[in-house]
Amino acid sequence: MESRLVSQAKEYMAKKDFHNASLSLQRALELNPTSVNATDLMAELLESAGAPTALSWRAQASKMDPSNADKRFHWANLAIQSGDIASATTALDGMSEQAKNSADYHKLAGALAWTTHHSEEAEQH
Repeated sequence: MESRLVSQAKEYMAKKDFHNASLSLQRALELNPTSVNATDLMAELLESAGAPTALSWRAQASKMDPSNADKRFHWANLAIQSGDIASATTALDGMSEQAKNSADYHKLAGALAWTTHHSEEAEQH
């Protein structure tokens, strides 16, 4: 049932029917509050709507799937865009060593350093 609701939400999002996508995701999360897929999609939905709560959903999705570097990159990126330095730092600090060697990591770490007026550190990334 939960996976069907998540699939429906994806279909609604593709059609830009955000109301029904939200309803499907809310129901999926009622059935399984620890659903990584539903949490991640809710973060995506809220982010596309510009909702401030998207950041907490991105963080939650990342914490539910800690080995997924892409989720941490999304979290860090949104935190930087939102000006939440502490959240961005937490997201980047929790990266695996392998992820810390990626171009995406250095791009985000440089952006964070630049945002916090650490230009020398930004240049190192």
